[in-house]
Amino acid sequence: MISTNMKGIQCRIYGKLIGGMMPGWIEQLAQPAILLPVAIILFIFWLIILACFKIFPFISKFVSLVNTLVGTDEKPGLKRWQEEQTKKLDGQAMVLDGQAKVLERVRHQVENDHTTNMREEQDKMIATQDKLVASVEQLTNDFKDHVAISKAKDKEGDETAYRVATLSDKVNAIQPIVEQLGQTWGTKTKNN
Repeated sequence: MISTNMKGIQCRIYGKLIGGMMPGWIEQLAQPAILLPVAIILFIFWLIILACFKIFPFISKFVSLVNTLVGTDEKPGLKRWQEEQTKKLDGQAMVLDGQAKVLERVRHQVENDHTTNMREEQDKMIATQDKLVASVEQLTNDFKDHVAISKAKDKEGDETAYRVATLSDKVNAIQPIVEQLGQTWGTKTKNN
């Protein structure tokens, strides 16, 4: 406990007089009527700063999610990626249509009245079909990977939204206290 007198502050632990050594503003700040509100305000600021540091990773993940969905200059967004995949699939559909026409032509050659070498045509078709199957399998795997990534990003977005909502509720709960302190202590001067 600190007691004050006309000559300065007396320390109860050592019983010595500490007058003249401390500036006047420290003596004013040490008064219980000023020290308690200042301590409360500093504690509230500390809580706000602590909350900002805790929410920063969630905000950065949310920004990353938005950048993934919308896209940046270096990385296209999800919509552009889907458009590219659609173009690839359309190209594969055209290849399949072409293959159907080739198969129809081969069917005519397989009939008994043909005069060409069926084995060469069959080998060409098998090679083309193998390339097509490999290409379709690659697109299927790419699409499955994309779906897995999208689901993971959706889950991260949901978690981030939940955390932001929780922090918003906490801030809303503290806000009336801060406003009350502002109304109570914001208009008084330091001489009061």
